[in-house]
Amino acid sequence: MVSERSVKNTAGKNVHRRLGFTIFMDNVSRRIHPKTLREAFQEYGSVVDVYIAYGNAKRRNKPTVFAFVRFSNKFEAETTILKGN
Repeated sequence: MVSERSVKNTAGKNVHRRLGFTIFMDNVSRRIHPKTLREAFQEYGSVVDVYIAYGNAKRRNKPTVFAFVRFSNKFEAETTILKGN
């Protein structure tokens, strides 16, 4: 799933700043480092940032977590999904 993110300005109105297009990934190993995940996905495009949910309470005793990888444009995010499956 690819989603575009927008933010609210100080007046509370939505401002569509290009923050990127995000890919959600489930069942990511707890042992992976964000830098490693970023390097793996940079093969497909320009990675803006990576977030790995290590502290998720529901998965505290599980060997996997979920993660988000944000790309600078929608084409790169969609290409990643197609090539990654």
